[in-house]
Amino acid sequence: MGAILEGQSEFICEDKLYQIDKGTLVLMNPDAVHACNPNQNSPWAYYMMHVDKSWLAQLLVKFNIRASKHWYNSQPDTLTTPVFYQQFVLVCRTLMSNKLSSKPKCCTGYKY
Repeated sequence: MGAILEGQSEFICEDKLYQIDKGTLVLMNPDAVHACNPNQNSPWAYYMMHVDKSWLAQLLVKFNIRASKHWYNSQPDTLTTPVFYQQFVLVCRTLMSNKLSSKPKCCTGYKY
């Protein structure tokens, strides 16, 4: 999962091409071949979060989102919903902060 912070890019995942820019979240399955190719002369910044698929599958069961404790792939996609984007960016900033201990970081990740 990634958030585009600056610039524009082509995002390719599982043979599908997306045009993405600031405010877009990209979603892809673990181990999926993908690429982001920033547009020429465009600033480029992003956050990318790699999540353990076994851990995520168990979390999805815990919150009654999925029934299986085993990971199965979802359709890769992009989201432009501001609230999801803003929350993801906040989680990334919190996790990378050197001013916080691991406990508040863990709580922030679970809340998201």
